[in-house]
Amino acid sequence: MWGYIFLLVLLYTVQAQPQGVPTPCVQQFDAVFRQCFQDNGGYQLEIIFSLVTNGSSGPIPPNINRQNLIQSVCGNRQRITGCISPLPGQAPLQCQQVEVSMMDGTVRSMQQGLGAMCGDSIQPPPPPCLKNFDAGFRDCLQKTNIVPEQFFMLLANKTLPQGVNRDQLKNVACSEQTKNYLITCATSVVSRLQIQCNPQEQITVGTSLQNMLGVYDGMCTGKTIQSGQCMAQFESGMDICAQRTFNMPMQTLMMILNNQQPPAGIDVNAAQKAICAKWKSVEECGKNAVANSGCARNQLLGVEAAFASIMIGIATACDDQSFPGACLLKLQKDFISCYKKVGLDPKIYLNNRTEAAGALIGTNTQEANVYCGKKQDLFTCMDDVLKQCPGAEQTMSLTGFDIHAMERAVGILCYNIDGYLEGLKCFTTPTEEAKQCINKMASDMTSISTQQLTQKLDMNQFMAEFCKIRIRHVTCDAKAWPTCSPREVTLKNQFECQLIPTTCLQTHRSEIATICNTDSLPPNVFNPNNTPACVTSLQMNIKSCFQQYQVDPDMFLINITHDRRNFLGDIGKARNLCSSRGKLFQCMSGVIAGCNGAREALAYWGHQQSALQDAVDVICNDLDLYGKSLICFQNGNVPIQQCVSMTVSKMVQLSNKQITNKLTSDKYFREFCQLRTDHLSCDLNAWKPLCSQDVIGMKTEFECKLIQDQCRNLQVASIKDICNDQTYARNLRQSGNSGKSSAIGRNGSKAVTCSLLTLSGAFVSFISAITALL
Repeated sequence: MWGYIFLLVLLYTVQAQPQGVPTPCVQQFDAVFRQCFQDNGGYQLEIIFSLVTNGSSGPIPPNINRQNLIQSVCGNRQRITGCISPLPGQAPLQCQQVEVSMMDGTVRSMQQGLGAMCGDSIQPPPPPCLKNFDAGFRDCLQKTNIVPEQFFMLLANKTLPQGVNRDQLKNVACSEQTKNYLITCATSVVSRLQIQCNPQEQITVGTSLQNMLGVYDGMCTGKTIQSGQCMAQFESGMDICAQRTFNMPMQTLMMILNNQQPPAGIDVNAAQKAICAKWKSVEECGKNAVANSGCARNQLLGVEAAFASIMIGIATACDDQSFPGACLLKLQKDFISCYKKVGLDPKIYLNNRTEAAGALIGTNTQEANVYCGKKQDLFTCMDDVLKQCPGAEQTMSLTGFDIHAMERAVGILCYNIDGYLEGLKCFTTPTEEAKQCINKMASDMTSISTQQLTQKLDMNQFMAEFCKIRIRHVTCDAKAWPTCSPREVTLKNQFECQLIPTTCLQTHRSEIATICNTDSLPPNVFNPNNTPACVTSLQMNIKSCFQQYQVDPDMFLINITHDRRNFLGDIGKARNLCSSRGKLFQCMSGVIAGCNGAREALAYWGHQQSALQDAVDVICNDLDLYGKSLICFQNGNVPIQQCVSMTVSKMVQLSNKQITNKLTSDKYFREFCQLRTDHLSCDLNAWKPLCSQDVIGMKTEFECKLIQDQCRNLQVASIKDICNDQTYARNLRQSGNSGKSSAIGRNGSKAVTCSLLTLSGAFVSFISAITALL
């Protein structure tokens, strides 16, 4: 198969092209990849590339004997491959999928290149995706009457078979007819492979194809053009296409398709109909704009990507699924089908087009309750839709769509249905200030999208600017509703804060903290392999806050299976602590705030400081009932032990999954919060036969107050079933009537003392347990 040696130089050459400063991940990989060759033979990487590609990536220095070098490299081959093989798996957590895929493709291609050079008689079979890509491209070549092997040898600057004239073959391969056909045919091959290729293979195939076509064009033209030059040529060509077909510039066309306000005098509905009726003409014209842009090498990739982005956007807006990337084009329909699948009427929840608010969860209490009861199933279905469309989540993120952020934001509304419905009345008619905020955000988004398409911004720069725009909008919007009540504005601000994409939470958290309550936002990813020393010593550091109270400080670093029956100690210790709890919590908060990474570590096993303070208030406000509960809770039973054991086992599984799959904080907390509510339900049901209703009511409210905000937003229906005025039994607690009592002090099994902390033996071990193994 031709691809391995050729793909190697293509994959690695991408880094060397003038696309801005390489990301830290790429820089780190480049350094350790080079070091493997230096440490195992003293080789320079550029010389190795020249060797395995037969000089197509550059000449071998004249003072080096090629055959001697081959013998030396092949003699050290086992050590070299042993060094480079694990590098992709060792990539830092913050590395993007495309970066890890590039690393993996480079390593695999180098292994294959060394194998071919060193005379391996049997090459391992390629994955089906790459094999079919190779077969499809060969078929494209054969239809132009070009022998595939000769074409690849021509590109690699290898000696052609006897009787084959290089100039004649080059003339045939470089004819305009052949070039246009190969581009069209090869792109079609990649589109057909979308279903059978995993995301990593798609990146490898797409990147190698575009770069191969770039090298092909460079060979034919014998020149390269600066990136900005050829992109400007392409944009000019696309503008001509838009003007010729729709009598408007491309930027205006994109504004209409993105539901942004176009220049005055344009009928949006009429323009949309005209665009959808004639967009195929733009596709044909755009292909010529790509071909005439003069781009060579990897610059062609940027132009092709820009063209594909424009065409997919037009096709999606026009609901035309004939364009490649069908799963992206039918995402909206698939999302609508999720509403139907879980029993929600799309006409109720998706038909509202209110500019500023939108009746996302309905227009009355009944509709909102129905939606919120099915919210979790709905977002599970939508998440599955994205997973079945490779690259969809990453592509959608560039438009600002983050399904995890949307789920959190809707959770805020579901948890405050009354406030949401009150706000609908006010937010339906946006103020002039609100309109200005929206228009400013739309204008800024159009600006950075244009810059990104012209390659003036790399992806990190794009996301940095994107996050700034979203943060500015939240700040602007919070001040734009003077006619609405403070409660309504606060809820809308919480909603807008949750809509900020997760990527921005990780990179701009300090700015976001000035406008949003960060307790309700998911913490940054906690990396157990890079745990700060202050986190591992947090338990010891926090003990100083508890010296005068004589209670176990471990209990105040919440995890979901803690044994909290004797939370504040005996009644005397409880009174002492409650009387000065403000000072205690101030001390705790100071210790946590002074340790970078503590909040993330604590959150991953269930701790939120503000929630802890609310929960302690429940006990301190009724110490007599707390004293009564101590009598009941001195005994346990088998079901209680089973709840703890089952949850501990599931936490270990989740921790393993986090390490193995490198779960994002969104994905981790989606599973963690489900586990938390399941354990809470199990634990309360196990205690109900043992204690009076008033005691169970206080325990329920106490445990419910401990639940983190992000779990409240993700598990709205489940938490409302467990945590409500009826289950809190406040009427019994206030009246002093315990309700129907059941066997207080009944002989049970040995008291439950099992918790994740006691199982692990120490706080340091527990930190590791949550993110690795107990």
